[in-house]
Amino acid sequence: MKNRIFIIIILSVFSLGLHAQTLEEIIDKHLKAHGDLAKWNTVKALALKGTFGSFSVEHPIYNIKTIDGDYYSDQHIGHHPVKIGFKDGKGWTIDPWHEFTYPRLVNKFEENIYHQLADYFTPFYKWEEKGYKLEYVGLKNEDGIECHVIKVERNGNQETWYLNAETYLEYKATGQWVDFGMPLDGEFYFDDFQEVDGLILPFFVERMFGQRDYVLMIESVQINPEYDEALFDMPQSDEMMVLNNMIGEWKVKVEMPGRGGNLRTIDQTKSKAKFARTNLIKLKTSYENYYVQPVTMDFSYHKGKGKYVLTTYTDFSSSMDLFEGVLDNGVIEFNEIITKGSDRTASFKCIVSDIKADGYVIEMQQSRDGENWMTAVKFTFSK
Repeated sequence: MKNRIFIIIILSVFSLGLHAQTLEEIIDKHLKAHGDLAKWNTVKALALKGTFGSFSVEHPIYNIKTIDGDYYSDQHIGHHPVKIGFKDGKGWTIDPWHEFTYPRLVNKFEENIYHQLADYFTPFYKWEEKGYKLEYVGLKNEDGIECHVIKVERNGNQETWYLNAETYLEYKATGQWVDFGMPLDGEFYFDDFQEVDGLILPFFVERMFGQRDYVLMIESVQINPEYDEALFDMPQSDEMMVLNNMIGEWKVKVEMPGRGGNLRTIDQTKSKAKFARTNLIKLKTSYENYYVQPVTMDFSYHKGKGKYVLTTYTDFSSSMDLFEGVLDNGVIEFNEIITKGSDRTASFKCIVSDIKADGYVIEMQQSRDGENWMTAVKFTFSK
């Protein structure tokens, strides 16, 4: 009888000890369970390799996450290759499941997911610096495991985390996930904790939401890897990469036909081209032909039409023209799109050629009959 009373007292004291812990004490034990905190404070980035399972198939996956909250993933969802980038709180993806083969910006629900993926392991590492809000709910038996339950608000979204009361490692979390750009409630499970150079990480992560079941099985973790910062930036489409050599500052020779029809140099000026948006190149040139002629050219690519698009804006006359063209043997011939009812007496086209790292040529041509063309102005760009 005395032994029973003694055991009950011990269990009661243990239970009171669990309940009496403060949120700060629980978080402190949780962080220590993940390894040496001093070691974590030296981690600038993690690179993870493993296998990602979805839609009943498995493929290799490669992730990078940084202390600044940047994230990159090269993976498959089902049989479709998917890339994800997240930097400075903004994300992009190339996701053929949405029938897009080119990069697109993600919506606010997807950004929330990328915020979660960018954290090293749980939201509790440096949670105060990141502005997260925590609330300790208490103890709860979850699937036969006694857990400390903590509500988390990060980036305006609500989550609930279950920390194993014995190991203080995360067992489960609930919160919002996303499917085809739409938010869904999800459950996330963590297991197979392994040590990597003094750090403890879950090598098994399962996420269930809606009818989906995604499983990440990590095979290796590299601490402070070398990587290209450009991975996090939204990439240009393959078509716009063809024009990538146009980017930069240039010397420009401007030529126009003289009285005999031969080209003559009318000005030597400078120009600058940059990606104004991910798939939009803006080229600004200003030259003199008696009067100052500032010209802005915007180059892009229309995926639906399979054509390059050019708009030219001449500040002197406040006129804008639209052209479409295709790439053929390194040359893009842009033909003018004439609006219905136009009173133009001449047609124009623009030819972009010799696009190389050290220069390129843009030639505007005009015709009054649509068959015989002559140079109106020619720009030769060089370093």
